[in-house]
Amino acid sequence: MATVLSPSKKLIRKVDPYTTIEYTIEDGPIPGGQALSYFVQARSMRGGVSGSAGEALFLKQFQEPTASSPDAENFLARQRLLLRRLQEIPEFVCVEKDVFVHDGIIYKVSERITGRTLADELNQAETDLTRLTAEVRRINARVLAYTVAAVHDKGIAHLDLNPNNVFMERKFIESAGKERLVIRLIDFDYARVDGAPPPKPTPGTPGYSSPEHSNPDRLGFPGKDSDVFALGIMLYEILARQYPYANDQDYLKRKAPYPTDLVSWIAPSVAELMWRAISPNRKERPTARQLHQALIIKREPIRVALVGAGRRIRFHRDMLLDRSQFRGIPSYEYLASSQARIFKDASGWVISQLQETPNPTYVGSARLKVGQRHPLREGDLIKIGRFEMRVEFEYE
Repeated sequence: MATVLSPSKKLIRKVDPYTTIEYTIEDGPIPGGQALSYFVQARSMRGGVSGSAGEALFLKQFQEPTASSPDAENFLARQRLLLRRLQEIPEFVCVEKDVFVHDGIIYKVSERITGRTLADELNQAETDLTRLTAEVRRINARVLAYTVAAVHDKGIAHLDLNPNNVFMERKFIESAGKERLVIRLIDFDYARVDGAPPPKPTPGTPGYSSPEHSNPDRLGFPGKDSDVFALGIMLYEILARQYPYANDQDYLKRKAPYPTDLVSWIAPSVAELMWRAISPNRKERPTARQLHQALIIKREPIRVALVGAGRRIRFHRDMLLDRSQFRGIPSYEYLASSQARIFKDASGWVISQLQETPNPTYVGSARLKVGQRHPLREGDLIKIGRFEMRVEFEYE
């Protein structure tokens, strides 16, 4: 059993004859599974001279295996291969930095991720039903499936997917010119790489681990299709607002409601793949990539809303941007009568400047010309003088 590390304790990692890394414990331990976890500061030294400034990282101290365990070499080899592979996809995972042995104990160091987990998001949605709109849920589902598919494309099966191992953050994406949801997966301790046998038994999280987790001798080692099982359950929680199973027997018999019995707006193709994903028969499950492809099928918005100053103005067909329409909204006086028109043509929702006005109409940084049809996109900011409202699409 490893000795618990106390705050201020230092671990010295000798990288080569000239370079060491000093890991200083800041907080912990945090118990979990087969390891204790700590918040640490890392500082590199070369030739006894301090190098880089301290870096906030996350350290795991494995209770099992130890360096003297029969499977220690295989465990270390897998962790080092996994470290290299995860460093190739930093946008989708918590990047691992180092794996080493100190005083007979195996340690792993990774970047420190902070923020909200999917579990946080789902728990808050239970008490605030307005928090996650249908469109936000679709985005969450789509990005999660995309992230799992990206990890699978690198030959990695996570084997412990659950809402607490899914971190969600919004980042500004320069190529898109706006913020987008980014999901990163953590806790790859017992992942399977390139089909190599995983640890036996393979730890998992109750409620998300697949039937093969508990019976690998009969059903085979858990793999990517086991991740799909957990992904299917999380898609039920995200899209249908409900965990699909009531108990373990229902779990083994797939006695669960069909997705569209819970929420009518889930697309039939998505509902079918969600249903197959939670099958106890792993041969029935789709891939994460197939789930993602079904989730990105383009849908046409049925309404457009302009949102700003605490107001939301919806419309189905044509709408004039006219001073009288927006009376009472801050800076409405900058609008002229018949300033511009929003409507739907063959290409989708567009906006057109109707006449020359004292204050021209901007969509983002683009100034509209009279008669020009400018396509509208989710999140576009319409500006007329100091009047500003943002475009949102509605799908149900």
